[in-house]
Amino acid sequence: MPVSKPESAVELDTILNSGKPEDLIGAEYDFTGLTEKEIAVREKERRLNADLDARIAKNPHAFPRAIYYILPNEFGERFCYYGIKPLLQRYLQFLGLKAVDAKIMMHAWTMVTYFAPLFGAALSDSFLGKYKTIVYLSILYVLGNAVMVLTSIPAFRSVGTVTVGLYMIAVGTGGIKPCVGPHGGDQFLRVQADAIRRFFAYFYVAINLGATLAGPIVSTLKDMSCFGDVIKSADPTKPGVPVCYFGGFLAPTVVFAIAMAVFIYGERYYRVVPPVGEFVPGKMVLVIFDAIAARISGKRPEAGKSFFTLGKARYGETFATEVGEFVRMYDQQSTEWNMQYDRMHQYFGGLYISNELWNSFINPVLIVPLVFIMSTYVYPAVERAGVKVTPLRRMGLGFFLVAFSFVMSGFLQGIVINNFNGEVNDDGIQIVRSKEDCSTCVHGAWQLPQWFMLSLGEALFSPTGNEFAYTEVSKSLKAFAASFWLVTVALGNFIIVVFEEIAGEAEWAVGPLGTKPAKYYFYSAVAFAANVYFILYARGFRYRAQ
Repeated sequence: MPVSKPESAVELDTILNSGKPEDLIGAEYDFTGLTEKEIAVREKERRLNADLDARIAKNPHAFPRAIYYILPNEFGERFCYYGIKPLLQRYLQFLGLKAVDAKIMMHAWTMVTYFAPLFGAALSDSFLGKYKTIVYLSILYVLGNAVMVLTSIPAFRSVGTVTVGLYMIAVGTGGIKPCVGPHGGDQFLRVQADAIRRFFAYFYVAINLGATLAGPIVSTLKDMSCFGDVIKSADPTKPGVPVCYFGGFLAPTVVFAIAMAVFIYGERYYRVVPPVGEFVPGKMVLVIFDAIAARISGKRPEAGKSFFTLGKARYGETFATEVGEFVRMYDQQSTEWNMQYDRMHQYFGGLYISNELWNSFINPVLIVPLVFIMSTYVYPAVERAGVKVTPLRRMGLGFFLVAFSFVMSGFLQGIVINNFNGEVNDDGIQIVRSKEDCSTCVHGAWQLPQWFMLSLGEALFSPTGNEFAYTEVSKSLKAFAASFWLVTVALGNFIIVVFEEIAGEAEWAVGPLGTKPAKYYFYSAVAFAANVYFILYARGFRYRAQ
């Protein structure tokens, strides 16, 4: 894997350290190799951002003011998403779905959520720009949340109304996902490479702080009593457990509505990268087809140039090269580990930690300090030892650790099943009334090692992936690159949906008390195979000069 710093990046560091505002702004607007239309778009960007660029250039080592409106928005949006998501598996079972059907519906919804970024990125990069795309789809997102709040009222409750709300949320949250991070990156001048790296680290911390706080707040509200709702016991002589999904869905809705208002208020401080006014994905497809057709006809790219420059006739060599850079770039635990914890002892001393609370807060609580420790201490120490910590190396190691966490969970699952003696209702959900229940069950704390391994892998992989997707493509493709980074999650969920439909209830995969270890090992094998491919492919990657 290449590890050397591009010469142009060294030059940009020199410009940054010179402290001359005119040099910093001049480096931002380099029109070399651009078409007339692309130059016109960049000139428009220069005019729109003239005042903000001047302010940023006067103090290039500080964060632009805009960041302090973008990070709270990401915090609120993730509070909303991770507040609602842990409730869904059991809420769908509460509505009458079988566990496997609820799981399939969950992964289908997640799949749409992570395919929607393609739609949001196309709108953003091609027509609306990032800010307008975020605002319009955030409104749809809030309305979807309002529908979920409505469905939690018995008079409006049905699987159909829940489905409507969920898919409004999927399009809303998925559509803004590829835009918020790149919109934050756009607030910096290109010479501020170190600041951009710090921003994406803080951005990921904001994500996980939102998720961390959502867990205890939302699950506490959900465990209250409202509308007389209870999770019924399979034994009619025993009382049910009170539940309030109305409160659980209302809190995330309110938090995100406030975060959206803060984001809109900050509009005056945002640098704007205008959309190109053309359907960028369509242009990319045409360049790829033209390059393939040219190669079939016997043409070859010039020495040292990308294969995709063979398709330069329509939109110029610069865009064709950028397509090549883009093409080269490129959550199962939320349900399986949720169901595993449901078969474990859930009292920690005298404190009861419900399934929803445990699965919503344990990962972000581990992630936040791990991201800080890795960025602040581990990476610099490894670099000082003479080993380059390149983005693709971090991601490859992170992939491996995530896959290994599923091997660990497979070992644990066999022990969990063999020791379960708790009470379950007709929907397969454990009924917990006191710390004496599930007396011989494996304690939930035994999930901590696999959660730590998963979180460490995620700390290596996810912040780096967001930064990588932003820095390795041109301005016209930032949101689209982020959308493909997110689509990999959709593809993972698609594999899970197909697998669960075909073999989800097969005898080797599921038993009377839940998932068998063999299913965990299957998913581990898929993850390891994908990581081997990633590492082999990454060896030939050449980093884009910034």
